[in-house]
Amino acid sequence: VAWGGVKYAARPDLDLIGAFYEGWQNNYTLPGTVCKANTTAPYVGYAPQGSSSASCAGTIWAVSGLVDWRPYKRLDLYGGVMFSEVTGGLANGYLHTTNIAPTAGVRLTF
Repeated sequence: VAWGGVKYAARPDLDLIGAFYEGWQNNYTLPGTVCKANTTAPYVGYAPQGSSSASCAGTIWAVSGLVDWRPYKRLDLYGGVMFSEVTGGLANGYLHTTNIAPTAGVRLTF
């Protein structure tokens, strides 16, 4: 697993944050096993995803961004989004191999 990120203070009350994440899975199949494209759909109406076996090598990666605004001393307003994708053996059985996950919130500290 590897990750990296950056935080930039655009103003004293505004931070911009970005990150990248990646994970790798080794090939855990028996010697001589060929990892090929999956041909079995995980559910009726969905396309097959990933490799033919979850034991095959695969990756998962994601990139994210966040805006954090502090209009008052103890109040944070934030919003962000993460995009991720899974491939190979890690994608075996997934209905969708990509995902977009937005978030927003308010934090009040005392």
